[in-house]
Amino acid sequence: MMKIRKNSLLLHFFLVFTLLTIVLTLMYAYVAFEVKDLVYRQIRRDLGVTAGILIPHIPSIPVQPEEVDAFCKSYAGSSGVRLTVINSEGIVLGDSEYAVSMMNNHADRPEILAALRGQEGFISRYSVTLGLDLAYLALPVVESGKLTGVFRISRPVDDIQIFVHALNYQIVMLLIIIILGSGIYGYFLSSRMRRVFFDMEAALKKIDSGEYKIMLDIPFPLEARAVADMMNRMAHRLDYSIAELTARNTQLEAILTNMVEPVVLLGRNLQIRHLNRAAVQMLEIDPAEAIGKGLLDTFRNSSLYEFAEKVQQGDEVLEISISLTKNQKSIYLQVHGTLIHSVFMDGDTSFNQDQQHSGDSVLLVFNNITRIKNLEKMRQDFVANVSHELKTPITSINGFVETLLGGAMDNHDEAVRFLTIVDKQTRRLNSIIDDLLSLSKLENLEHQQLKFDSCNINGIISAAIKICGTKAEAKNIKLIRKCENSTRAEVIPLLIEQALVNIIDNAINYSDDNSEVIVACTESEEAVLMSVQDYGAGIPGKDLSRIFERFYRVDKARSREVGGTGLGLAIAKHIILAHNGTIRVASELGEGSSFYINLPRQQN
Repeated sequence: MMKIRKNSLLLHFFLVFTLLTIVLTLMYAYVAFEVKDLVYRQIRRDLGVTAGILIPHIPSIPVQPEEVDAFCKSYAGSSGVRLTVINSEGIVLGDSEYAVSMMNNHADRPEILAALRGQEGFISRYSVTLGLDLAYLALPVVESGKLTGVFRISRPVDDIQIFVHALNYQIVMLLIIIILGSGIYGYFLSSRMRRVFFDMEAALKKIDSGEYKIMLDIPFPLEARAVADMMNRMAHRLDYSIAELTARNTQLEAILTNMVEPVVLLGRNLQIRHLNRAAVQMLEIDPAEAIGKGLLDTFRNSSLYEFAEKVQQGDEVLEISISLTKNQKSIYLQVHGTLIHSVFMDGDTSFNQDQQHSGDSVLLVFNNITRIKNLEKMRQDFVANVSHELKTPITSINGFVETLLGGAMDNHDEAVRFLTIVDKQTRRLNSIIDDLLSLSKLENLEHQQLKFDSCNINGIISAAIKICGTKAEAKNIKLIRKCENSTRAEVIPLLIEQALVNIIDNAINYSDDNSEVIVACTESEEAVLMSVQDYGAGIPGKDLSRIFERFYRVDKARSREVGGTGLGLAIAKHIILAHNGTIRVASELGEGSSFYINLPRQQN
């Protein structure tokens, strides 16, 4: 049995069908009543016409009562009706169908009572005398202005009732046919419409679940077919639009993911809604844990939080520079903040203008300027170091020149000693300037197309050891070469030789007398590895990361004592970088240091 749900289409059709049945039933009752009333009015008129013709011929009731009965019997036969004459006391004087002696007093009959009051009495009722249903019309008989009796004319209504019953039967059958036909058609139509709505509902569920490739085929009715065609077009447009949006989102996601700059999107409560891969790497956090967390909880930086609040309050693009501490290191960031307007309706389409920006988001783009900051600091340190390194020999030269001019030239021994110091400081000043010029040239070489030659690395190492041999002999330091034969690579030989001389010279300067410096060389299929190892004082761990900076010295006093400019290792590093290689240092205090150079055998 089909279950009818509340507010369903079938229920509405059932209610309409019931209402139609009630209306048709009431219409039938009204029509049946009107038809019966019309028939009886017509009978009344016919009886009235006949009575109007016969009343003038009635014998005088007071004078000739015995002739009244004969009158009734003679005239009734020709007219086809029953005639009855009653005097004013209700006594029947004549009747066309029955013997008056056998008839009761009629004064209590309704139609007789009306006529005795001087009115026209009409009624349809069962006649006890004849045993038939008759329609009675009673009229007062007036003689000489005085009511003397009642003339009653009647006729059987069996034929009328048969006609009315037949008419009612036809009407009822017609109503039954109409109701059944309407019910069957209504049920068919409602079932068809329910299937149409079910198909539409299934299609809309598919669209709601993200399946837009639908094709509704509803041929009937025309209105539903128009709606189905519209839904098909809408689904097609949605499919195209969603595909386009998906592709665009994929592109944006790929752009955000592969951006070097960290990007963070904040919600209206400054909670993280999205962050790209660069931001995850910068913060060193799990992205799943970061989503939904507050900006302040994640970055632990009140300046950034206040900056985001300021961006949220306006439409301008703002910038700020902040610093974060990660792994005991400072990270300097330049932050660009932009307000992104969006509308959240939270499932309710009734929102006003004041709520329109309730979903505004804040986009933060971070630029890591740590390297720039470090370069600025290095530049400042470089300027300060250069000024200091140049000022020291210049001040010394100036002081001794003033001393000589002040009279020391008259003392030959003092003059020679002072001039020797001036010469030493002049040479030191010249060495600093030469190294600065070399460093500048090397920095320019890194941006130029260099010409490399395939050279024997063993020969370059031998030449560097030979250059440093005199200085090593002065401290009785052995320079030991451990190299494989015919190790070749594409290099600029003079530059590699200079880098090795600087590193070996640095090793000699910081090694104790009677020690040794080992220069080794090995090769692989793609690279050449060179190393310079000494057994000197070593380098503290805190200085290892800065050992290749300009003018950086671990032991400044010893460096100046041995005549170092503080630029040798910086020059060596730039030479190796110009060869697309790497250089690193490993050291332990009291055990010495090892410098490792990795050069590609072939340059691209």
